[in-house]
Amino acid sequence: MIGTILHSALVAMFFFSLQGAVWAESVTVENSKIALRLEANERGIALTSIYNKSTGVEHLSGRSPLFELSANGFTIPSNNGTAVDKVSTSDQSAAATIWAHCQQLPLEVRVDIKAPAGESVAIVQIDLMNRSPSRISVRVVAPNTRGIVTSGPASARMGAIPQEIGSVVPLENTAPPSVLRPQVNPPVGMPVNADVGLPRAMNSMELASIYDAGGTGGIFFADIDGDLDNGISPIEFNLSAAGVAGYWRTDLEPGQDQKLPRFAIGVQSSGDWHAAVDYYVAKHRPRWKFPPIPAWFRDQGAIYGYSGGGAGAIYLLYPEEDLRQRIDSFRQLPKLLTEAQHLGTNIVYIWDYWEGSREQGGRNYFVKGDYLPRPDLGGVPAFVEGVKAVHQQGGRVIVYVEAFIITNSSKIGQEKGQEWGGRNAAGDLYAHYRNNYSMVAPFVPWQDYIVQVAERLVRDYGVDGIFLDSYAYQMNQPMQTQAEGILYSPAQYSQGVLTLTDRVRNAIQAIKPDAVVLGETTAGPIARHWHGGLSTDFAWRSQINQGRILASPVRYGIPEVNFITSGKTLNEMNQVFAAGHNLALCDAQLPFASYIRPLVEIRKKYKDALIYGSQSYQPATGSPDVAAYYYEGAANRVVTAVNISSQRHYLGHLRLRDSDANTTWQDLVSNEIFKAQGAELRINIPPEGLRVLVRK
Repeated sequence: MIGTILHSALVAMFFFSLQGAVWAESVTVENSKIALRLEANERGIALTSIYNKSTGVEHLSGRSPLFELSANGFTIPSNNGTAVDKVSTSDQSAAATIWAHCQQLPLEVRVDIKAPAGESVAIVQIDLMNRSPSRISVRVVAPNTRGIVTSGPASARMGAIPQEIGSVVPLENTAPPSVLRPQVNPPVGMPVNADVGLPRAMNSMELASIYDAGGTGGIFFADIDGDLDNGISPIEFNLSAAGVAGYWRTDLEPGQDQKLPRFAIGVQSSGDWHAAVDYYVAKHRPRWKFPPIPAWFRDQGAIYGYSGGGAGAIYLLYPEEDLRQRIDSFRQLPKLLTEAQHLGTNIVYIWDYWEGSREQGGRNYFVKGDYLPRPDLGGVPAFVEGVKAVHQQGGRVIVYVEAFIITNSSKIGQEKGQEWGGRNAAGDLYAHYRNNYSMVAPFVPWQDYIVQVAERLVRDYGVDGIFLDSYAYQMNQPMQTQAEGILYSPAQYSQGVLTLTDRVRNAIQAIKPDAVVLGETTAGPIARHWHGGLSTDFAWRSQINQGRILASPVRYGIPEVNFITSGKTLNEMNQVFAAGHNLALCDAQLPFASYIRPLVEIRKKYKDALIYGSQSYQPATGSPDVAAYYYEGAANRVVTAVNISSQRHYLGHLRLRDSDANTTWQDLVSNEIFKAQGAELRINIPPEGLRVLVRK
């Protein structure tokens, strides 16, 4: 009560009448749990307080922009250059509307803020109005909140954006995208493409959580309305020690009004990122629909690539070999199945199977576009026989198709590259990859072509799945073709990626009902259009994750998402396994088959919990180097615990819930038995070790 009175005193209002509306130097929007304070005047709109009324914690260290607008060469933070025209507030201060205009742009802005009764959130919606006779392309950063603090010390401040499988990190040594300092970790969230003003990929969930590792609570931001499937681009988040940024872009026609997706600012009095994920999922899940994942693919626990290299994501970190170095003919594909089975899986993933050209120095892999089985391995007849032989031995074959680029020297590149190749607004060809055309996802002839390639691979050659490389890492690309002359917006391009994926999935499942589509990455809305995908958590996103997976918000919040990944070491692979995801394996792991195969078999045997079950919570371990996860399935309860440290043994207690008091657990890796004393389960884990505990 005292905290509330003091805070109310801090936000005392100064009013005078303006054409019947209420003008205020200070604006407060609040309910019983949260209070936002803003300054609204001729200088702009500043966010000055995010106050948790339950704990008395202030989460802003000073004045911050609420948002930022960029257009026509100007960048305008809301607190400097967005002049307020009028303000209206509700009787109970539960809502406010601010009308303003940009001093350097012909844009009017309306900001609506509401604090729903009984909720720990305030909801913000921004409406932009183009008052010029010309079209304006606007990049919005909303929220654009700086100076966020928690009740604990800065050294204990944690941040989370569910980027791929991980991205829960200490915030103290992170910097925003514009800061190029090698000694500082990059921000959490998909990296921003400066040319477009948006990330080139989307996060698994568009939210940002900042909390105190000591358990005293924190603050979160979350997209509410983003739904690319229904034409609403989500707000895309980045997070660093400097603050949180949500990126969004629109093209405003003359006289057009455009509402941004709403976003929430929430507070919590305890806990961690789970509160943010729970809120986000509750708002979005009613709109989600996932395609069924065929059991042969989902239940295998792992896939096997014949080598490292160009297969995408984590495979780029493994040693690369030409397919001809592994087999002399496609008829030897069963040899690769045998290797896969040594690691516990029946799924073989191949690339580099297509014919090349002399222009690319004989490297078949670098001639993308045609996907005709290479003659030096026997061509089409040998390929068909090899796939059939794999099937006869109980295996499945997934093949690579690049959906984003075609090589200049490929047949399709020579025939259609100039007409179909992606171009910028000035009409110049993009050169994202040397000697390749970038392809325009919404362009129907390109979609038709990729569908025809996939149909041929499944119908004529018998493969079981198509891997679309690059695809969800290439979102938000404004492009046009010479053939069509339509400049697609970032949102239209991203919707084209989803449409092309749907078309491939529908086409191959019309031929083979249990065929699958997967790709690189499965973060973001693409997860609702195919059957799974790789991640780069321990590849080029490793620095964002600060080299470790402490938690997996996506596995907790959206267990339907089928990530398949691994790491450069067994320790990193253990972290992926513990966090609840299928493994991406290759020949580099064959020397460790005696360790890996039992893990894959465990994942298959206990699939009710580890694959299909809920990741209910993370038992406290008392160590920053040890992450534990509790899985509940229809029949089994499983706890995984991984020691990330390469030097320190762990001897401690996992804090279970009271419903598991005095239970007995068996480690499926070592067969050791552990008994809980009350709700505490005392275990030891060697450096880089893993425990997989099943309740007896």
